[in-house]
Amino acid sequence: MKVLLAGVATVGLLAAGAQADWIESGDAGDWVDSAQGTGAGALNTISGATDGAGDWVDAYTIKVTDVAAFYATTNVNYDPAAISTWDTRLWLVDQAGNIVFANDDAPGPGLQSYISDSSTYVANTGGVLFNNPGSIVAGETYTLIISGFANDPVDTGGVEMTNLNSDFDALQGPNPASNGIYGGSWQDTGSSGEYTIALAGAMGVPAPGVLALLGLAGLAGTRRRRRSEERR
Repeated sequence: MKVLLAGVATVGLLAAGAQADWIESGDAGDWVDSAQGTGAGALNTISGATDGAGDWVDAYTIKVTDVAAFYATTNVNYDPAAISTWDTRLWLVDQAGNIVFANDDAPGPGLQSYISDSSTYVANTGGVLFNNPGSIVAGETYTLIISGFANDPVDTGGVEMTNLNSDFDALQGPNPASNGIYGGSWQDTGSSGEYTIALAGAMGVPAPGVLALLGLAGLAGTRRRRRSEERR
């Protein structure tokens, strides 16, 4: 019953299109296939926590709506809505499991992170690009992942998929030494704690179960309209 009620509440949000902040519900998972949906509408913040007791990574499904405006950050110097007192890392991964880019420390004070498209990162931060970070496609769905220093996903051969330690302040692309295929685990435990990721140019993506519920609601609505028309 709780799941159904949550789904109905989310349907209301989808209809309103007004959601702006997402709060982690349970464990957000650690990769594309276990990422948590983020509701619907403009997405301004994602808040949650890694607990340092088995939960070291959180992954969320988002859609990028404006490539030029897009960023995600845990660094308050880049967005006052961002919150984190620990050493974070941010990753953007496409739905095929390919790392688009990642960052450990945003240039400037603090050990928090900042990512944006490779076409805007240098201008936004004064930082540099390393290992050919990829580009975002507007309207595409991605997985936004937060971990702590020095926790990295590893490929099927145990190699870091992105070598963030090579340049902490850079926007990093995939590690050339990696085969690029996620091996199902992360290298270390790393830092952990509460966080708020501030975003721009993005919207939420409902969980698959909610999409199914919406489909049922739409089907029921269509049937009601047909019955009404038949009675006329």
